[in-house]
Amino acid sequence: MAGVVALIRARTTDPVLETVIALVTPYAAYVLAEGAHTSGVTAVVVAGVVLGRSGYRLTDARIRLQLQAVY
Repeated sequence: MAGVVALIRARTTDPVLETVIALVTPYAAYVLAEGAHTSGVTAVVVAGVVLGRSGYRLTDARIRLQLQAVY
């Protein structure tokens, strides 16, 4: 899940779309993991760690500032 989201975020330049992606990603990771009968909480944590470590490479400063304001 985190790999797919990283590919999408690397190609996105719209701050609003980036914010929506950031808010939907944990929910999607949870639902996909629960559908596969695995731990949804662990999936959300792993997706957060993977995307958090690579966030500065995926987006520019303008988008990161907006995401911080939303969080």
